[in-house]
Amino acid sequence: MKKIALIVMVLFVMTWVFSQEDVIHKLQLDSYDLQWQIQGEQIIITLKANTVGWISVGFNPSRIMKDADIKIGYVDDQGDVFFEDHFGNSMFSHRKDRGGNEAQNFHVIQGSQQDEWTEIQFSMPLNSGDENDQILDLQEPVKIIFAMGYGDNIRAKHFNTDSATIVLQP
Repeated sequence: MKKIALIVMVLFVMTWVFSQEDVIHKLQLDSYDLQWQIQGEQIIITLKANTVGWISVGFNPSRIMKDADIKIGYVDDQGDVFFEDHFGNSMFSHRKDRGGNEAQNFHVIQGSQQDEWTEIQFSMPLNSGDENDQILDLQEPVKIIFAMGYGDNIRAKHFNTDSATIVLQP
């Protein structure tokens, strides 16, 4: 009887662990929607913002933008996605991560613009090993910063920002 109970318990735990990779988590703010899903050592993120300009999301800034791992981009009028990996080099500015091809630690899955909203879906490692990226711990709080601009020039100042703190896999 103990063997059966142990087998049932192990199967339950394994089912729960594997099913956690299927969970899509969501955060909705006034002008931003964020969805994420953990798949092994990767996180798949869908960022949506109320603009037809550029959009960005940053992870774990130490102060305002400083030290944040920032992903920023836009979808042009032809539907092509332009996306870059940046880091917060001060409280009020960011710079492209230029440590070679390895520094652009993400993969664009898709992007679109519809009804004044821009959406970009991408994947990135939870721990890229890049000194300009933040390690995303599934159980620890992660501060998220958002920004958007009016046009496709990612060097132009944002017109809207927001922030939130989440746990990636509660």
